[in-house]
Amino acid sequence: MKIDKAIATKFRADFQKTVQKLEKKYGMRISLGNIRYDSEELKSTLTAISVKGGGTKRLSMSDIFIGDKVLINHKKTKGQSFEVTKKAIKNVQVQNTKTGERFTVAPSLLIKI
Repeated sequence: MKIDKAIATKFRADFQKTVQKLEKKYGMRISLGNIRYDSEELKSTLTAISVKGGGTKRLSMSDIFIGDKVLINHKKTKGQSFEVTKKAIKNVQVQNTKTGERFTVAPSLLIKI
């Protein structure tokens, strides 16, 4: 099978569906990094982060409300808490509760506190 962009996209979707059981079993949030590929192989990093309370439900726009306290599943924001300040069509704007710094992120990267 020759690997192309369509295969890489389908692989990510199938991977996320398959890994949901592991997330629930171990109380972790598991994410696949950028996928690099050529015609014969896929390469990526995998990150598993422990989630408080064992809940690993992926958030969507309907799960998020202005004023919610959240964490961002990203290495640069580890240990920081945020508050949802604005919802757009596909992204959410959050504000750091200590520094006031604002970020726009996809709702799938958010973890409710």
